[in-house]
Amino acid sequence: MFCILLLTNVVISRVGTRRTCPVCDRPAKYHGKYCPVCWRFCNNRHPHLPISERIKALKEALDKDGKGFRCFYTGKLLAVDDPDGPWYLTFDHMTPGKKRIVVCARLINEMKKDLTGDEFRIVVPALSDHLEKGVSLDAGLIEFVCWPRRFEPPGPAMLRRTPPSLKGCAVCGMTRRRYSLYCDICRHFIFHKPEHVARVKAMV
Repeated sequence: MFCILLLTNVVISRVGTRRTCPVCDRPAKYHGKYCPVCWRFCNNRHPHLPISERIKALKEALDKDGKGFRCFYTGKLLAVDDPDGPWYLTFDHMTPGKKRIVVCARLINEMKKDLTGDEFRIVVPALSDHLEKGVSLDAGLIEFVCWPRRFEPPGPAMLRRTPPSLKGCAVCGMTRRRYSLYCDICRHFIFHKPEHVARVKAMV
């Protein structure tokens, strides 16, 4: 009987001193620092994102009513249990290459890519007006800061191409890669996704 009472006191004392999550103030997991929801985004599965920046972004995105986290760009409540869904919580660098990160939906993150936060807010509505209302899209709407760097055309020295040969690439005719039907550049586009047969037809 004494042992049972002792164990009960130990359990009660542990429950009373249970830590709270530093992000949302909910009870943390036993032997853990975060609650089960925040742990998914504060563990070491995102080694390229500093933990301090992740916590700061999650605190900023936390809904006032405690319902969850909201997207920084749209304000929509995000899903935390569907990694393949379009509204799943992800982290995004507001300005590519900078330290600050924000919380946003996977769909928004994929749309934004290498745009800055300000560019994204201006360009996406303008593109929507162009597609839905037929409003002319102004090419000089904003001066892109980070996005052009990724898509600068490579110079002649980077292409490493030689004139076409009889045994050239099946797509462009340039010198193909050894033991392959395509050159290095065409291989990059063809085998980037599973539908490589359709890509070959489109490129030819």
